[in-house]
Amino acid sequence: MMRPSSAPKASPSSDRTGLKTTHPELLDENGEVTNEELWAVRFSDEGLVLPEA
Repeated sequence: MMRPSSAPKASPSSDRTGLKTTHPELLDENGEVTNEELWAVRFSDEGLVLPEA
């Protein structure tokens, strides 16, 4: 059963470090964000999963 929350609206979370982070595998050999085509893979135990558009 779902019910409305009595808590006030959530404020945007702030990173405790104040720094932006980037996953290292997104960087090229010069430390810049790659411009290569990126693929996402999801594994599921639910059987056939159709690709998302």
